Amino acid sequence: MVGAVKQITWDYAGEGCPAGVRLSLYNSGVYQYTIAGHIDPGAGAYNWTVSGNQAAGDDYRNRITSNSDINVHDYSDAAFSIRPPGQN
Repeated sequence: MVGAVKQITWDYAGEGCPAGVRLSLYNSGVYQYTIAGHIDPGAGAYNWTVSGNQAAGDDYRNRITSNSDINVHDYSDAAFSIRPPGQN
């Protein structure tokens, strides 16, 4: 839901990200914006406040990418929805 704080979580194997990672938002496979640009990959979680300007939709995914090698990345396992406040 727009304005809500959602926790993004991931598992990290301990290699491939010496310069940290960035989290990005994609809608139907199209890049939307970078949620956070430099996170310790070992943290395993990030609290994201969904932007009030974010369009509603049902095919959103997060992507986590190594800051030192863009070939090291992964998308969220499942798509998720973003809804305006008051809609489920």
